Amino acid sequence: MAGVAGLAGVAGLAGVAGLAGVASVAVADAHAGLGVTWLQSYWSEDKTTTFSIYDGPSEAAIEQAAQVTGMPADTINEIRVLDSSFYR
Repeated sequence: MAGVAGLAGVAGLAGVAGLAGVASVAVADAHAGLGVTWLQSYWSEDKTTTFSIYDGPSEAAIEQAAQVTGMPADTINEIRVLDSSFYR
């Protein structure tokens, strides 16, 4: 299952010199313990919201990963990859 969680209010973390990398490793370690992997994130044009794509075993695991790391997950939706094999 791949999930997407809309995260708000995490922009300040990246702006703190020296802490972003340490925080990223800590978040990745916490997520790995739950079987969740962060894949990619996107900013909204006004930079007030991020949309992050995670891979995990379930919606509950992705929600728990967000709670454990203190990142707000306003919405979690299952998504699927659409590729050319879909049209065969």
